[in-house]
Amino acid sequence: MRLRYPHLLVVLLLLTLLTALLSSAGFTPTQAQTLPAGAGSGAGHNSPQGAAIVTAATFPATMSENFESAWPSSGWTLSDLSSTDGGEYLWGRRNCNPHSGGYAGWSVGGGAQGSTLRPACANAPDYYPNNTLTRAVYGPFDLSDVTSATVTYYIWGSTEWDGINRRDNCSYDSFTIEGYTDAASVARNQYCGDWTHGSDGNSYYKETLNLSPLLGPGQGNAWLKLEFSSDSNKGDIGMLVDDITLSVTRATPTPTNTPTNTPTNTPPNAPTNTPTNTVEPGTPVPVYVPVILQSPPPPTPAPPTSACPDVEPNEDPEHGQQLTTINGRCIGSFQSEPAKHFDYYWIKPNKDQRIIVDLTGIPSGADYDIALIREDGPHLYKSVRTSATLGQADEHIDYVADSNKRYFIKVEATTKSPSATNTYILAVAIS
Repeated sequence: MRLRYPHLLVVLLLLTLLTALLSSAGFTPTQAQTLPAGAGSGAGHNSPQGAAIVTAATFPATMSENFESAWPSSGWTLSDLSSTDGGEYLWGRRNCNPHSGGYAGWSVGGGAQGSTLRPACANAPDYYPNNTLTRAVYGPFDLSDVTSATVTYYIWGSTEWDGINRRDNCSYDSFTIEGYTDAASVARNQYCGDWTHGSDGNSYYKETLNLSPLLGPGQGNAWLKLEFSSDSNKGDIGMLVDDITLSVTRATPTPTNTPTNTPTNTPPNAPTNTPTNTVEPGTPVPVYVPVILQSPPPPTPAPPTSACPDVEPNEDPEHGQQLTTINGRCIGSFQSEPAKHFDYYWIKPNKDQRIIVDLTGIPSGADYDIALIREDGPHLYKSVRTSATLGQADEHIDYVADSNKRYFIKVEATTKSPSATNTYILAVAIS
């Protein structure tokens, strides 16, 4: 039997031979891969999308996102990692109460089901669902030649919270913004509770995330992540984010200074005129005696005659009240409030003035503590001194102000008295 197309047999034999040669040389055909956000070679929530296959930074280390254009924009990847109702909820671009422009990013406002939710500015708004875990990740980008990097952003909204911590130690539902690298370095801010009373445009809060932990050699690629999570009960309106800006400062080359030899015309053996201090015999010589100046003792506070400006809500610095009884005493109360509650008061000393805070009159069976907190910027606070003795012992702080900024006195009812009236006496002196 003769083959009608003998040349086809030759072509097939050549293809078979070529495939065998490529395989022996280590060439294996591959297919393009698409990994869900959070997948990759790393472990836990820090694993970037495609970390197993991305080997070089792809997107710029400077970025500005105001949600005014198509979303997700270049460099952003969205994912819904845990919605037990079977729906899809993603970070979405919504025209509800933006900080600027016409749009902001809502934590659950995108996706098949999230895009149908009525946002917080609507009549009868929808709450976010239970058991959500939704992310928006920007990156990878390169910080290897950067000397400083920060993210500024504006937030507005509300989540379920435990009534204690609105930042960084959220027990229930929360919004987190996080920077991280291949080397597992992390910079992170977390928010929960009510964030609807800010002072920046439509009551937003201006916040800053310092990415300095991500800098330095050996860090690899970097990512920026927005994440919203909720537990199994009690929702709220969720969080809006707007005007996100990633800014970096790069190292500048050090100029090389070339020394210049400048001839000097100095005659050889030039005479040197050295003045001589001559004191006439019998002239008294002045004697310098050091004088040590001591700060006067702080004034003794007068007996309390008025109530402290304990106006609720004053459980955080943003709602703290100005203390008007400087160099005096006032009476505050936790009687109608739960344990683990705070009262905040603010003062404004001058730099180098001495601040003395005393908390007395703590009732039997109670434990109250105090802290002195410096306002370092809009919605940015740093604790500079604390006093937390056990039981009803008095609390005392003595501190010299290192700036002209406001300082907040935080009074905390760690444990309330089960039988006595839960009041306290607060004395603040500035000298």
